[in-house]
Order: sequence, then C-alpha cells, then structure tokens
Amino acid sequence: MLIRSHYAALTLLVLIVSRTTLATESVAPGELRPDWKPGVAGTDTGLNVPIFYQGPRAESPLQMLILANENGAAAIRMTEDRREPKITWMKYEYRYESFDGKVREDGVGEVYEQRSPEGVLGGNVNLVIKDLSVGWTLADSGCCWIYYSPEKVRVHVANAQLYTKQRRPIPGRPGEFTETPALNLQRFRR
Repeated sequence: MLIRSHYAALTLLVLIVSRTTLATESVAPGELRPDWKPGVAGTDTGLNVPIFYQGPRAESPLQMLILANENGAAAIRMTEDRREPKITWMKYEYRYESFDGKVREDGVGEVYEQRSPEGVLGGNVNLVIKDLSVGWTLADSGCCWIYYSPEKVRVHVANAQLYTKQRRPIPGRPGEFTETPALNLQRFRR
C-alpha cells in the first residue's frame, strides 16, 4: 500500500513537471512590462510545493496558500491564470494580519513570467505581501509552483473555501443555514 501511494505521488509529480509552462516566445523590444526583472523563481531556495488552486470548474476553488513568519500571516487565494506565447501570469487576492493586531490588509496582486527580446526569462516572479515572500511559476491551468525558504517563511496549504466566511443551507431544514467563519490567521502564530 505504501509503495502504491509513493508511486501515485511520483506519477503526479512527473505529470506536473512535464506540463510546466513558461513563456516560450520572446517579446519585441519595448513590449516588456515596466516592472520586469531578469531571473526565475526557485533558484535560491531549494524547496518547492505544488498548489492546486482551481478545480475542474473555475467556481470550485481547491487550495489556498497561507504564509507566516514571526510578524504575521497571509491567506492567499489564486483567482485567475493565463498562459500565452509571450507571457504567463496569475492573479491573486489576499488577507494579511500582523500578530500584534495592529495591521490588517486585504488586497490583490499579480505575478508573471515573460521573455526579453534577448530570450532571457524574467518578470515579477515573487509573490510578496508585507515581509512575506515566495517565488512563483505557473505549472498548468489551476496549478502553480511555490518556491520558499523555510528559514524566512512558513508555508501552509488550506481549503480555499476557508478564505471567507461561508453560509450554507442545512440539508433537510428549509430556510435554516449554518455559518463557518473565515480562517483565523492568528492560529499561525508561533
């Protein structure tokens, strides 16, 4: 049984790696985004994790990312991604809370990869919220790789439905609902 589960995990990893997509075509001079920087994610961390953030339908999110350090934590839900010949990108929304309770912030962001006219891969490949930072690259539609250094940030994966408060009908009890609160980011304090 253990061999089967390792085989299944290895098969999944091979499928993800084989489908990893980078921007393949170089852009014309003047087409680089203004915040483009040379470099790729994950070259200095050594650790990575796949995040499957979208199910078969766009309205069925799977996983969200939780980043934490000694100062605070952020819940990050990926909202959209796109692969085009000259650029790959992903949009996300986040909630951040400092552990001292002084800072609470909601926001949106975008990361992308793009090739320069000389063929150099770069872009904005670091997902940064306050002092929390991880590298990013798109693997496939609904899946990305997150690169991190455990000495700087703790990475957790959670059900994306916990990003916001949920209100659902109670089966067999018309007109009655149950509420589930959004994930409490203070739980990630050490």
